Amino acid sequence: MKLHKVCISIAALALAVLSTPSHASKAFWDYKTHPGNACFAQFGYQSAYLDRAPHYVVNVGLDQREGLRIVCPIVRDNAEASEIDASVTTTRGVSCSFFSIDRAGNTVGEFQEYKTDNMDPGGTILKRYFSVPKSEVAWNGYFAIRCTLGPLEAVYSYMSGELAETTDWGT
Repeated sequence: MKLHKVCISIAALALAVLSTPSHASKAFWDYKTHPGNACFAQFGYQSAYLDRAPHYVVNVGLDQREGLRIVCPIVRDNAEASEIDASVTTTRGVSCSFFSIDRAGNTVGEFQEYKTDNMDPGGTILKRYFSVPKSEVAWNGYFAIRCTLGPLEAVYSYMSGELAETTDWGT
């Protein structure tokens, strides 16, 4: 009789363990925010026109007619291809593109903003949004946002998120 109860207890315990959620991979948005001063001039000769504050960069080259191109690198902690959600906060006249690049340095995709939001009542600061489908992301590549700044235009911050598989349940 006791053996029968022990077998039933073991079977019930095994069933309980098998029916509880496992720590299988789940996809969560993993966001990172960077200050604008992490951006750098794309062309070295333009570096002198890029002024860095503690949290932003601004084009102080008043005679730069073609605009100053900057590159804002994005830190990844996931090498898998995953959907990307990104944004950059700038002054009004700035234009930006999001780049997905493979490890060989080839552009996998270039993406324009799909939406902007005013960040201040006067509409002088804008947040520009990018969305990158998983199919346009190199599995082992990297990302960057490239912006062109006219005189006295600035990049304040940028953010990116990967919809990544994780086993930590988003914590």
